[in-house]
Amino acid sequence: TAAVAALGLTGCEKPLPIVTVQSGTTVEVAEASSWCFGEAPGVKCVQGDQAATELEARPGQIVSVDVYKEVAARGWVLRQEVAGSPQQSGAYEPRDDHYFTITMPPVPVQLTITALDGNKKADGTYDTTQETGSWVFVVKPKA
Repeated sequence: TAAVAALGLTGCEKPLPIVTVQSGTTVEVAEASSWCFGEAPGVKCVQGDQAATELEARPGQIVSVDVYKEVAARGWVLRQEVAGSPQQSGAYEPRDDHYFTITMPPVPVQLTITALDGNKKADGTYDTTQETGSWVFVVKPKA
């Protein structure tokens, strides 16, 4: 994982990329909790808000994840942790598009979106060991 230095953002800094999670008419947008700007050796890493962003969704409803274009260009992975259901937990294959959906289970789910560094291995798959940013959402079942 990329080392993330805790640096404050100033008014002249680029904003952290965002991820949007939506279910029905409920929409939540969050800046990266960590993000590395640039390419080695000039990489500058910063930390944003570390709290998970929460939203509610009805069980069985579609939950969509939409990532910022720079995240899609680097490649990204969605990890899903379903409370009390290890068989529904896990990571999806790395992606290079900006949109993905899951179906809301009847229990809380944590969605962790991880940006990769854009490097691909010789076989064309992403190197998932080099993470350059992350976002965490907790989706709770709505009655």
